[in-house]
Amino acid sequence: RNSVQPLKEQHPMASVTRTIESTPSLNYNNLSAHGNLLALASKHRVPIVSAEAESLATLATINSKDEAMVMQCAWCAFDDTRSYLVLALKTGVQVWSIDGKRMHLWAPLVTLVAQQVVDTPDSSDLHCMGITSLVVGGTECLFIGTSVGAVLAFHHDRAHSTF
Repeated sequence: RNSVQPLKEQHPMASVTRTIESTPSLNYNNLSAHGNLLALASKHRVPIVSAEAESLATLATINSKDEAMVMQCAWCAFDDTRSYLVLALKTGVQVWSIDGKRMHLWAPLVTLVAQQVVDTPDSSDLHCMGITSLVVGGTECLFIGTSVGAVLAFHHDRAHSTF
């Protein structure tokens, strides 16, 4: 007879606090953490969840522009005071405030790739994936990879909190 043991009996340190309203996409790097916040790529949405309380609480849900598939989400921090939630989409890049209430950047991928790549593939094959932030020569930058091998760089204007 096969019986399924509760998670706690199989793994004493594991616990399930609460399920989130949406399920994660089956993409790599679909979950990102920043302090006590979690962001989860789920189809065309990214719930921002607080892990501070006993159970998870959804603080906000970002819906991608035109309901495009979210390939990856990642928190990017330049220092203790400037952090952003970056979404790599099937159709471009979005940069959001920590609370998910203000979009700082929308960059459509087709336009960006056309400027960088001579042989632009069919738009159905395009997507962004791979997000990181660096300070290069004193300039704060976001870097996002693309399916055509181009790496997009966005410079952060520290004085105005814009890209």
